[in-house]
Amino acid sequence: MRHELKLESCYYIAALDREKTFEVRYNGDRGFQKGDVVKFREYKKGRYTLNKFYATITYVTNYHQKEDWVVFGFRIHSEE
Repeated sequence: MRHELKLESCYYIAALDREKTFEVRYNGDRGFQKGDVVKFREYKKGRYTLNKFYATITYVTNYHQKEDWVVFGFRIHSEE
């Protein structure tokens, strides 16, 4: 499955720098699973920029999360 998600600029930069390798997201309407591809789009000052990157979900857990929320790990496989 493919997903498109926005990332605030500070988190986007941390992800590109490989400092941030996980996301905490509502999963009630998404069904995130290992192997899914995520297109992350940079969101800055209330608007999307032209920056994006693609990542593959490597791990998903709902341990100690609110109902319908998950944490997923990801690995970037392309940048643009």
